[in-house]
Amino acid sequence: LKYIPEAEGEFEQSFASETKGEIPCRIKAPSDYAEKSYPLVIFLHGENRYGTDNSKQLFDCSALFKQLDGKAILAAPQTAAAWDMTKLNNNVDAIKTEYNTSKVIAAGFSVGADACYSLAAEGKADKIIPIASGKTLKTMKSRSLKPFRYGYSPDIPIRMLI
Repeated sequence: LKYIPEAEGEFEQSFASETKGEIPCRIKAPSDYAEKSYPLVIFLHGENRYGTDNSKQLFDCSALFKQLDGKAILAAPQTAAAWDMTKLNNNVDAIKTEYNTSKVIAAGFSVGADACYSLAAEGKADKIIPIASGKTLKTMKSRSLKPFRYGYSPDIPIRMLI
């Protein structure tokens, strides 16, 4: 399937377009983030959202992000090719520093899900939501992590995520 650009909706337009740690990223934070610590939920797209428009990566995460709106710092970086873990680690660190996040939840699809496991293995993510990943917890040494193995579903209570 080829991505066909569509006009961004009001929700997508509410995300700031920024560059964090060399990676273009769309970020949305609750209005009181400076006074209160929120978790960071970062969504890592799969190959079908590679690009440089800093927009189409919002497509796969919009259902999750709409439910978390106002409850977390929401970030959707975009890469033009395979995830560069050094740049992604810098991206996560930059967002954590700027927004004073309490914990990091990494969600991702396909190669983005694989990157979630890598973030967790490197201690950058507290929880992961891998969707359609080729990796398993066995590939990670002794991490006490309980991912949502079959990915995000609207039936998963948001309180379980944050």
